[in-house]
This record gives sequence, structure tokens and C-alpha cells, in this order.
Amino acid sequence: CHGAKDTSTVSGKVMVAANASPASATVHVYTQNGELLKIFCDSDGSFTITDLPRGRHMLQAHMLGYLYPELRLDTTSRHATIAHFVSPQSNQLVQVPEPLLLMPAGEMKFYEERKSLTLTSMLFTPYGLMALLAIFVIFVMPNIKVEPEEYREAIETMGLAKDEPQKKIKSK
Repeated sequence: CHGAKDTSTVSGKVMVAANASPASATVHVYTQNGELLKIFCDSDGSFTITDLPRGRHMLQAHMLGYLYPELRLDTTSRHATIAHFVSPQSNQLVQVPEPLLLMPAGEMKFYEERKSLTLTSMLFTPYGLMALLAIFVIFVMPNIKVEPEEYREAIETMGLAKDEPQKKIKSK
């Protein structure tokens, strides 16, 4: 990195998957003053940032579908730009040599994958349970046979004999 007294130059390359075009990648630099510098990559993914003011800045590559780690740029030294990123494994700063080689940390998923439709997932919804109950009442309940003697015993034990209401009326 060589530059004028008050500015520096940073170069690097944004790496992408084999089926993606690196020309659609951009590099954003958030300067110490809060300014955003947006740099478009060349067809091979390379970029050069010129006239970067001295200070501590954040650099991040952007490409649809990929997530890149943020780099911390320190351009306060008059001799070189020092780039670091926080390693997810050790949570420590790792120095990145120049030219910067920006590798994606992973793929971004914008939508939650839909669960596959199965018979059990349909049956255990409120509508599925109501349909099962209706099928049970329509087809199974009429086929349940009760012996007439067992039916009379059940009615008597519950106190629902047919002639009881008539007895109560006559006794008044």
C-alpha cells in the first residue's frame, strides 16, 4: 500500500463461488468519519481503493447470496495498511496480508425452507382432527353394536328407565 501523505491505497480481490460472477460484487468501506465508500469490483473480482483517508475503517464485501466477514483497516501508519478480521473460531484478531483476499464466510438464506407436506402433518391440524372425528362418527359409530340386554342394564344403572318419568307423574 503506497499513497500520498494523508491518504492510502488498498487493493484486493473478492472471491465467489464457481457459478457466480465476481463482477457483481461490491466493497463497502465505512470510514472513521462515518462516510461510506462504495467500490465496484472488476470482472475478476479485484478492487482498488485509492485516496482512503488515514484512520481506522471497516471494510466489507457484498454479494447477493454470500456473507463476507468485516475487516478492520488501520491506515494510521505512514508505511502500510494493516487489515484484521475477528476469527469466529478463536474470537481474536487475525491479520490479513495485502492484497486482501476476501473469501465468503457462508451462504445467506433469505427464506426459511418450507417443510414437506406429509399425511401426518395434515392430520394433526385442527381441520384434520375435525375431519377424523366426523369420519369416526359417520362410519364407525353406527357399526358399534350393543346387545339389547346390556343396553337395558346400562339404562337401569344410570337411572334412565323409560317408565320412570311416568311413575313420577302418577305419584303426584
